[in-house]
Amino acid sequence: MNKKIVLGVATPVLLFGLIGVLHMPIARPVLALIGFGCPVRATPEAVEAARLTSARAARGTVASPDRPALGFVLDTTTRADVDTWVAAHHLDCTESQAGSVLRCDRVPAEVLGTPLDDLSFAFAPKTLRLVTVSTLRNQLDAASAASAMNDITGSLGARLGPGRAVGQPTAIYLAGGELRTALVEYRYSDYIANVSATNLGGRVAVREHYMSAID
Repeated sequence: MNKKIVLGVATPVLLFGLIGVLHMPIARPVLALIGFGCPVRATPEAVEAARLTSARAARGTVASPDRPALGFVLDTTTRADVDTWVAAHHLDCTESQAGSVLRCDRVPAEVLGTPLDDLSFAFAPKTLRLVTVSTLRNQLDAASAASAMNDITGSLGARLGPGRAVGQPTAIYLAGGELRTALVEYRYSDYIANVSATNLGGRVAVREHYMSAID
């Protein structure tokens, strides 16, 4: 595994995940704090504080019946556990933020059941326990993106119940124009998840974001 340290606050997929969770105006100062669209770079502790702020703003009032996160256990899985998993699957990953963020590029289909352009993990800086898992597939056509999103939300729905939906996860809807987006989100007191598909002009990106909402 490549452990090269890189500059930056968080991977794009983690930031997109935050945007998906916090598309409300309250998210803007949080994203500004962690450096979205800004050359100022925050410390791992500041990034974690921003994540907790976003979680408090977005979370619900009822505990989740489950907290799926691609087979990982939020608040329990450690950075060492993920390193072992990464090594076992021979993935190409890069860490940043003093080891509290790990990004893996071009994850093959046999690892998680579908090929991923980006698989990212974020860990609480003090404990290096997992707090966020995000994925990105950014080269799909509208039909493939709709199918992928429906597969993901169908699996989540079986474990969590219905989520809050915006837009339509259909090929016709997603192909309807640039930035056309379908989103399904789940907000609990201890867990936040969202799945989105966005038309980026000639291609559609599907994102998954799973985050602990525990202080």
